[in-house]
Amino acid sequence: MRRDRRTLGAAATILAIAVVGAAAARSGRSLIRVRWRPSPSDDIAGYRVYTRPLDAPYGEPRDVGLPPTQGDGTVRTLLPDTERSGDYAFAVTAYTADGAESDLSNELVLYAPGVRAACTELRCATRDDCFVASSPDGMACYQGDPCATGGCAGGTCAVTATAAPADDLLVHFIVRKRGGRGRLVAGAVLPGPLSLEDAVAGATIELRDATGKVLYAATLPSGAFRWTRHGQALVYQRAGTGKVSAATHGLTRVMLRRAGNGADLTLRAVAGGLARVPTDTRLVWVVRVGDRCARNPAVVCRSGGNGATYCG
Repeated sequence: MRRDRRTLGAAATILAIAVVGAAAARSGRSLIRVRWRPSPSDDIAGYRVYTRPLDAPYGEPRDVGLPPTQGDGTVRTLLPDTERSGDYAFAVTAYTADGAESDLSNELVLYAPGVRAACTELRCATRDDCFVASSPDGMACYQGDPCATGGCAGGTCAVTATAAPADDLLVHFIVRKRGGRGRLVAGAVLPGPLSLEDAVAGATIELRDATGKVLYAATLPSGAFRWTRHGQALVYQRAGTGKVSAATHGLTRVMLRRAGNGADLTLRAVAGGLARVPTDTRLVWVVRVGDRCARNPAVVCRSGGNGATYCG
């Protein structure tokens, strides 16, 4: 229901957004902290925080009440259960006891890690007025082939690293959907020449739909892998306790094992975005290991019953 409004002006100025919470990182969802400068009006009864995927307009807001003012004069709140496989925009409004609501504050965008298929995004001046704008220059992107990467410049992708034609990979995986999350078990053969030492610098796994939209993405930073005793494989095993980077996005175990001049990859993950893997459509699987990239642009998934999706 549209609320009555009077002139309150802009509610606030959002100053910062950040991902917090190790437990959220393990689940593939994020706890988001939003901090803003409060409205100068003296009759404010509370605030509403609007959140949207960067390719969609705003929906219904979250009413966060009237949080206490911090020592630095700002107001903050925590937003649970934000899926981190995509980019999200945030804005704030203030409201009074009689139901009047201000205009949106400025928008801030929290970009998910990964390489983008486009260098444009949807920006919203109001809840109903949205327009296409250029993404920030320098953001990692690809054009056509997800292994042909570069940086955004003026709304287009300037490719600086072209793809090698042999970098196709064989991949099979299963997603089992349970309680709003998907459990992924995957295996892939990465073509050579590939040195496992490249993975010491980090690795990224991406699952995209045919348009390039990210369905799931996870990144292991430099130092995440450990060599096995015989030096034939690198393993990441999520720790049971302690801080976990949000970029790992629910990864629980990843192994890269030498196979000829390439490598075999196995991984397991649990994340909310995996529960939305579609069936009977073409998907794109991408693995980035150091400065090497391999992909399969024609992964087909089918339903196997009992909440299972088989892809390969």
